[in-house]
Amino acid sequence: TCSILAKDYVCVNTTMFMTPQNQTRPWTGDEGGTGIFDVELNGDATYDQSFTWGVDPVSYKIGNNASPIFLMTRHRAQGEAPSAMNLFINPALSIFNVSYPNGSAPYQFNQDPLLPPETDVLGRRFDRSSGPLVPPVPVSVRNEFARYADMRAFYLRDPGSPSPFYDATTRLFSTILRSPGFENIMRVQQDQNAGTILSEGISSYLFSGAYVAPRDIRIEAAMYAQEKSFFIIPGFPVNPDPNDTRAHFNQYGTRTSYSYKDDGTSLDSPQDKLAKDVYPFYGEPTDVRLTIFGAISENYTASMGDQAAWMQKWGYIPTTYGSSNVIVPDDHKYVHDATTVVATYNPGEQRTTDGTLNGPPTEYRTPLEKQENITRGLRYLYDPAFAMPYQHASDVNLTTGAATSDLQSAVRKGRALRYKYTPKTNYWPAGIYQILPPTPRQPVCPSLLYFGDSDHPLVP
Repeated sequence: TCSILAKDYVCVNTTMFMTPQNQTRPWTGDEGGTGIFDVELNGDATYDQSFTWGVDPVSYKIGNNASPIFLMTRHRAQGEAPSAMNLFINPALSIFNVSYPNGSAPYQFNQDPLLPPETDVLGRRFDRSSGPLVPPVPVSVRNEFARYADMRAFYLRDPGSPSPFYDATTRLFSTILRSPGFENIMRVQQDQNAGTILSEGISSYLFSGAYVAPRDIRIEAAMYAQEKSFFIIPGFPVNPDPNDTRAHFNQYGTRTSYSYKDDGTSLDSPQDKLAKDVYPFYGEPTDVRLTIFGAISENYTASMGDQAAWMQKWGYIPTTYGSSNVIVPDDHKYVHDATTVVATYNPGEQRTTDGTLNGPPTEYRTPLEKQENITRGLRYLYDPAFAMPYQHASDVNLTTGAATSDLQSAVRKGRALRYKYTPKTNYWPAGIYQILPPTPRQPVCPSLLYFGDSDHPLVP
């Protein structure tokens, strides 16, 4: 168990949920003043981020079926000319019998029959009605935001594939490391070969952000803020477009990311539309659940304004992705915890009710949350190991069995997560097994050092 001790603040840095691995190029603000920050990639420049799982992603299910897992991306072309990109997951894992310049196979977008499958083009929209054998005709797009910023999702797990984490088309899912805590690398780069294919030329690729959903962030620790407070850095909204709201979609049935011809005809294929629909609306949280499992001690709580800021982005999760009908996994929707071969949380959990007044404790979904079609995004769960640090805390009979001393028994010794054996001295009888806190390497002492206001230890 981890212990985090701070003089001022214990902070959860949400911007590190997708951790930058190389920052050789600067991030700059969007020239349109939309609050989007981009990093420019051209030539052989790459940008790497890492992510880890809080639970085995195999546990994400809807009923008995595998739940889709998405990589949500926000990126664009720099100017009028289109740009193109490649995407890699764990590029150092060379597990395929094919030769790629970056190790593992790139993500297979299969965007157009005239383009390589690993090429994704941004800033250019095609009229696909001409058929697959005729070169698509670039057309203008009425919505400027859609033309310059692309917010969509790509499958990391397609529930329609034969195996949850491998698909013969993408050849990607086998490279995902599922064990909680193991880093996965996501790499994006400009597709340098696309410039020879696109007649308009190619501009720089601007990467603005990405995250994986569904996902669990678990912080399992004893946290102590001596003089100030526990704090969650809210971070930026994943969708910064104030025009792309749920209210606008409910009224007009469109989103700013949709692509149209000048005559109003849609340019989005069903796959394109679904990829854009699952992206969150402006200001809404993502399907990333944050669980604080442990204990928090603080001098005072953060201000109501600060708490409201982080609750707005992390406090709840809509039960469907964006404007789609895709439902979040059951464990998230019903506020449950995973039970898998990799990690098991709350194995005796009751899972039969949802949103009932007389149902389970408050860590499950409430009637109001069910009514509003949301679920819990941020949870604080107390780790009982801090109160009763035994392997079998339900058995309180700790003094039975074959005694090893006149005060303690083998049962107590065997059930303690951490204990210290005290030999016989002039002050203590032999064989006392003293239970220590479950957080190792802390400055703990098995006996009294001082009391009152004295600054000096008492001499025995």
